[in-house]
Amino acid sequence: MDIDLALGNSTTIAQSSASLAYMSIKMGDFNDALSLLKSSKSHISQWHTPYLLADLYSTIIESYIEWEKIDSAQHYLDKLEVIVNTNNYAIQKAYMNQQKAFLCLLQKDYRKCISLLDSSIVQFRKLNSLESFALIYEKRAEAFAALNLYEEAFASQQMANSITDSLKYTVVAGLLNKLEQDKF
Repeated sequence: MDIDLALGNSTTIAQSSASLAYMSIKMGDFNDALSLLKSSKSHISQWHTPYLLADLYSTIIESYIEWEKIDSAQHYLDKLEVIVNTNNYAIQKAYMNQQKAFLCLLQKDYRKCISLLDSSIVQFRKLNSLESFALIYEKRAEAFAALNLYEEAFASQQMANSITDSLKYTVVAGLLNKLEQDKF
């Protein structure tokens, strides 16, 4: 990021600042996160393509959801939705519905949350992009449990655990394969 700052590369600075803000929130450093989010927003420029802007807004939304700043997350979701619907970005739409669902979970609108998560699952499957499934099923379980639908919550949590275990196996298998190839 220091190089981008020196070169004045506003596109990369904006995205890097937003990503660092998210990590700061995860670590509980909210003052640093706020400063980084402000920096990210100040570096949004005319050089951002609609797709890059959508990606940046998505990262900012994740930060605000993690931080439970509902109004700020909704503000950027509204901006993201205009870009996604105007440009028909399928992967961004799937992530946007996931983020809307997480926001509904914070707002305790559990049925809408489940509906949006189910929509995300369908969209991600169509795109053969399955990396979010474990988290989606965990949040789905949380929403079902809040509605006292424990069988559905249990089934969703089992699915989340199964996906997580499968991903761990895939990573380990890939590492073992690489180790074997490096030997020879």
